[in-house]
Amino acid sequence: MSTPDPGNPASSVNDDRQLKLSPPASITPGKGKGKPSEKEVLDAAVIGTNNSSIVSKRSVERLYSKENEHQFLRYFVKKPHRRSPMINRGYWVRMQAVEYVVHWFLHEELPQLPVPKKKVVVNLGCGYDPLPFQFLSKENPNAEVLYVDIDYPELIAIKASIVAQTPELYCLLTETRHHATPVDHVYYKSKQYLALGCDLRDLRTLQRLFEHHRLVDAAIFFTAEVSLTYMARNSVDELVKWAANLPDVRFSILEQILPSGPHHPFARTMLKHFESLSTPLKSVSAYPQLRDHIRRFSSRGWKSVDACDLLAFWSNRIPHSERERIDTIQGEPFDEFEEFYIFCQHYFILYAHNGSNPHTPFHSPGILWSAGGEYSRFPSTNSTTSSDENTPCTGFSAEFTASPTLKRRFGAAASIGWDSLVYQGGQGQTARLGTSLCITHSDQGVGLAKGSGPGVRVCHTMTTLPNGKVLLVGGRTSPDKPLKDTWLLDAGVWQKVDDIPSARYRHSATSVPGDRILVYGGRGENRSTLGDWLLWSEDRGWRALPALGTSLPSPRFSTGLCWTDREFGAIGGGLDAKGDVLDDMWRLELHEDPMTGNETLRAFWSMVNVLSRRNLWKRFGGQMIYAGFGKILYVGGVSGLGLMKCENEILEVDCNKQVTVRAVHAGFPKDRTPFLVGHSVVCLQERVVICGGGGVCFSMGSCTNDGIWTLSGNEKYDYWRFIEEGQETLEEGQLDGCGSLPGILDVKRVSISSPEEFRKIVEAGEPVVLQGLNIGSCVDSWTPEYLKSTVGNNRQVVVHITRSSAMSFQQKNFKYQTMLFGEFLDAAFSSSLPSSPPHPRLYFRSVSLTKPTAAPANLQDDFPELAQDFVLPAPLSMAAENLHSSPLRISSADVGMWLHYDGMANVLCHISGTKLFRLYPPADVTKLSFPSGATTSTIPDVFSQAVPGTTPYDIELNPGDIVYIPPLWLHAAKPLTPCVAVNVFFRNLGDEAYPYGRDVYASRDLAAYEKGRKKLEGIIKDFREVPKDVKMFYLLRLAEELKDGANK
Repeated sequence: MSTPDPGNPASSVNDDRQLKLSPPASITPGKGKGKPSEKEVLDAAVIGTNNSSIVSKRSVERLYSKENEHQFLRYFVKKPHRRSPMINRGYWVRMQAVEYVVHWFLHEELPQLPVPKKKVVVNLGCGYDPLPFQFLSKENPNAEVLYVDIDYPELIAIKASIVAQTPELYCLLTETRHHATPVDHVYYKSKQYLALGCDLRDLRTLQRLFEHHRLVDAAIFFTAEVSLTYMARNSVDELVKWAANLPDVRFSILEQILPSGPHHPFARTMLKHFESLSTPLKSVSAYPQLRDHIRRFSSRGWKSVDACDLLAFWSNRIPHSERERIDTIQGEPFDEFEEFYIFCQHYFILYAHNGSNPHTPFHSPGILWSAGGEYSRFPSTNSTTSSDENTPCTGFSAEFTASPTLKRRFGAAASIGWDSLVYQGGQGQTARLGTSLCITHSDQGVGLAKGSGPGVRVCHTMTTLPNGKVLLVGGRTSPDKPLKDTWLLDAGVWQKVDDIPSARYRHSATSVPGDRILVYGGRGENRSTLGDWLLWSEDRGWRALPALGTSLPSPRFSTGLCWTDREFGAIGGGLDAKGDVLDDMWRLELHEDPMTGNETLRAFWSMVNVLSRRNLWKRFGGQMIYAGFGKILYVGGVSGLGLMKCENEILEVDCNKQVTVRAVHAGFPKDRTPFLVGHSVVCLQERVVICGGGGVCFSMGSCTNDGIWTLSGNEKYDYWRFIEEGQETLEEGQLDGCGSLPGILDVKRVSISSPEEFRKIVEAGEPVVLQGLNIGSCVDSWTPEYLKSTVGNNRQVVVHITRSSAMSFQQKNFKYQTMLFGEFLDAAFSSSLPSSPPHPRLYFRSVSLTKPTAAPANLQDDFPELAQDFVLPAPLSMAAENLHSSPLRISSADVGMWLHYDGMANVLCHISGTKLFRLYPPADVTKLSFPSGATTSTIPDVFSQAVPGTTPYDIELNPGDIVYIPPLWLHAAKPLTPCVAVNVFFRNLGDEAYPYGRDVYASRDLAAYEKGRKKLEGIIKDFREVPKDVKMFYLLRLAEELKDGANK
């Protein structure tokens, strides 16, 4: 039954009062109908995205609305939450883009007809978006307009009820009817507004409704903001094609793209986020770039199609005055420029028209696209592109070393000696940090005094002087609190020196001749953009440096700056006072007046600007360093055009006889490409070391690099150590007289003769060495010559190869290489390894011969020629009866195996050689740097350091020894000579305790733990909409309850 709305419109108010009827936090699929179908579950997840989106838009509305601008979102959001400045600005740009194209349509001049056409604005997947009421309250278009909202019936029913009960909404409408029970999909109808509950996949119903309400006779504008992306691609394609066949129609969508593919760090985080919400982006893989969406529409009947990423919209369509207004909003300090630009480069807005009108919101007289971002159209005209069609030259081998201590971004780093660097401050996972970290590939490194340094800050600089000291300058706490303090690091101790004349952050600094530091630009008080040059020396402190030239670099921040050994420096890129990205490069020289001794800086417009296509230089937030041999590297940053392609992220300027500019390829693996923003870059000998870095990926989580990347001309297999300030490290010379680390226990050695005795050992849950058991003739016969003759020289095997004495699964300081079995054995057992370390070290762990990625290794099947030589002793029948796998292991000397644990019980049968084996009890897992959900530790080499609070056990294994390793006991191995062994993994807890599916390496956790982690993810998601302090309170309480449960 339909009822007319009350006819007494109330006056507009500015408070946040709520009506009794408010949208629920979520809509339960299939409520009251038993178990929901898969379609209902997926649809409910899509509906749920509306709740998060509308709360974010309400946060924007409260902060960004102009004076006297009506705030309609208040009626659809029960309790407002303030989002971060980054999320607010991102949603504001989205909202501005949609409003821009709707405004254009409303003011479009339609052809003169005897009976003027009505205009219809159709919001597809509208959610609680109050777009109709926003335009009804302020627009005076040149034709009669009907606004149509279409979405899931469950959602439209709630929206219609809110409209019916809110005077500030229905007072804008006439001839209103609210249908609590829908009438042919209609939930609300008035002269100006129509709310339809209809599945957008049901085109037959849509066509009938459009004909019934005489919409097909009107000039129609479809808008869809991040709604169609959740539909199946084919369904959206059919919807686009159906709409193009209406007589007079325009279509605009705003959603995600993957301009640099799915492996870009932002894209990886975004895709993972929507997958975790059960709302995967279903079209983005088929249409990843602007040109793909242009083709999507142009091939389905649309005669003109314009598309731009949101950076192009921000740079070209939002006036500077409006950008300045939001920059000065009280209480909304913004400094996430890199993350904001990359967000904008991953979203686009498209406008298509099926008519012959040559003018569109994006293609009309006076509209230019030169300021930034990416724009394209059909029929083709001048378009902006994301990067040069550039073929990068062969450049660097890239090696990654993980460290949980480097989950930081926007800190600073500098070299301290030829083999070490120091990293200070930065933004951590939950807070800004003030601690320092020594990163070294030497045995010692530099100890850093604890708690006496510069303190919490981000966006500062650290620069190494020729005398080895390091100067730290400025930075900030919040964007409105720049710092002016200056610190000198000498031999691991920080000392405060004279403050810089004016506080600043995002400035640039470089070492110049004479043990001095040159500082330029940055952001200062009141977020001003600076353009001054300053010199610091230990004897004279700070002084201003006059700059001369026919033209000079404009004031800027987040620019690249370095000095060469050729008596000149360079500066390039950055952001200017308007927030526009600069694309220039300048040559810098220091000149001293011979008469007065006064020094000046001279700037020259560089030939690089002619040699390089400028879009390679149009970037900010990168790091410029001098790499020696007349070559300057510009590493990372953010493009002012479309998203920077991974192959263009590192530029090389060769300043030798003929200046050249080119992109340099770095061999980053696709699935772990680093996020080159907020990073620091340091040159150490022949290495370029990228430290930390990463950013917040809008509302979808953060992505940090979690370690260092080492770039070099060839593979180094570097072993890096991370020493936190105040940390005591075990160095050479600290071993006791017996050669063992203090506090290490011995593993018991026992003799058994029956299966029952072994069963009791398993039940006791402690490791033991089993003595006096016969494992077959292999102990005497498995020499390298025998293995080659029996298995064959030419069998191919996959081998780990490393130059480090400690392989790390987390750091991936090894590579896989296919070798002939005979060649591998010759190399592994060779007594004439190269004398110049580090020499290659080899390790082989067999896998299934027939199904290497799907089935566990089995000695009987994979090496039948050898299986007859190996015997599992009769007392160990429990292992044979519950066998999971039996891999063969062969290693050269001095190739340590990473610290890890296995979910299954294991007997290690040592056949030849001598091996040092270390174990820790399961309770030590929280002290040994195991990341969440990982079965491997990030500690590179547990044999080289003592970890406080742990209880290590050591064994020296000799031929014929058998070690029982209980499940979850942490263990690592260090062969002292070339070794051969066979592992026997077995299920000692019953099949139901282990996870279903593949477990090739016996490395998966128990089923209960895997299920528990998934439940934990759900619990954390349930708290995502509450304030941080509330979330912390309840999650910590739950953590205590989990501890209580573990102790029961």
